Amino acid sequence: MNQPFASAHQDILDAKPQDEAAKARLLEECKDRAKRAIQAQVWPDAIALYKKALGCTSDANQQSILHSNLSLAQGKMNRWEDALHSAQSAVELDATYVKGWWRLGQAQVSVGKGGDAVDTLQKALSLDPTNKALIKELEKVRKQASEAPQPLASTTTKSVTKTTTTTTSYTKSSSNVSSTASSTSEPMEVDVDEEGNFTKSDHVKGYKIVNGKKTSYFHNELSEDAKKLIGDIAPQKLETVPVEETSTKEAGKSAWNKAGTWEEKDVSAWGQESLQESLQATTFQHAEGLATVTSATVSGHASVATVRGKKRLIYEWSIVVHWSFMDCTGKLEFPDVDGTCMVGEPYDATGFTVSTGTRTSLVEDNVYRGGLRNALHDSIDNWVRLFQEKY
Repeated sequence: MNQPFASAHQDILDAKPQDEAAKARLLEECKDRAKRAIQAQVWPDAIALYKKALGCTSDANQQSILHSNLSLAQGKMNRWEDALHSAQSAVELDATYVKGWWRLGQAQVSVGKGGDAVDTLQKALSLDPTNKALIKELEKVRKQASEAPQPLASTTTKSVTKTTTTTTSYTKSSSNVSSTASSTSEPMEVDVDEEGNFTKSDHVKGYKIVNGKKTSYFHNELSEDAKKLIGDIAPQKLETVPVEETSTKEAGKSAWNKAGTWEEKDVSAWGQESLQESLQATTFQHAEGLATVTSATVSGHASVATVRGKKRLIYEWSIVVHWSFMDCTGKLEFPDVDGTCMVGEPYDATGFTVSTGTRTSLVEDNVYRGGLRNALHDSIDNWVRLFQEKY
């Protein structure tokens, strides 16, 4: 498969796995590179890699996630028809995948199907009723749909403006003089003598008298006010100003990196520590009690890449949170927290378990479906903003 725009990944785009184990390895490699491409905002690479990954798995849930991420990348390139098709495939494969419905709603809005987008986001909200980001998105789309202008029949009016000209001819002996004037302009009066010559010719020839001297017609005499506005316009001598060298430290590059080639700095230790602190400080107050995070485990990596003077923030985390609410304790996992998850959008949560106590609807609603989970979403978003501010 020829992908000229994705030559950096040609090794895996051209790969043809021979067995299921090879397909599984290729799938993980494609997903990993695609995530990095999205974090670096290299959308064509991400699209090519997600399409390759779709051919490496037959699992419906995996394909649904891949189609959803593919829709994200296509939308970033304003290919909204393709994004709409990919999002539709995502929800057809897994009708319970909230983010797939979210992507479908975004694509429908962008192609002018605001009414369909409202229905789609209502379907997503029925799957996750306490998702604050989804509620906010639905309100915005409803407002856009209600304010959308109704199509009007366009009429084209052609107007033709006619210009009437008047031609006056003067005939004298054997010579003819013709003058043409627009009907909208005043006729110019010209004094001629018996011989056909101008009697006062100085102004006709273009002469002007300035300060007692005859000048050209094109001479422009400035008023005092104009001179004040213009100021001193005499030629000025240019002075050589020494230019200080740009500090490579301020530009985020090493001293050796003069050409602006790719350079990556590992900040995983800081990212892991700061994200863990943010998660462990997360709480949710409910009338029945306080939901808290007793411990949080963060694994993965974070780095800052610099290329041609532009920074790229790259991170990929897997999070395990141990929680406590009323007389229950348990665990909640966020397996994929990376640049494909935009700030304000929900994060996929799996592995919800209750270790002690009784698993009731009250516990599920305030820990897994909303409440503490939404508070954890905010904590992750706040860490992303801190990452952007610090680097």
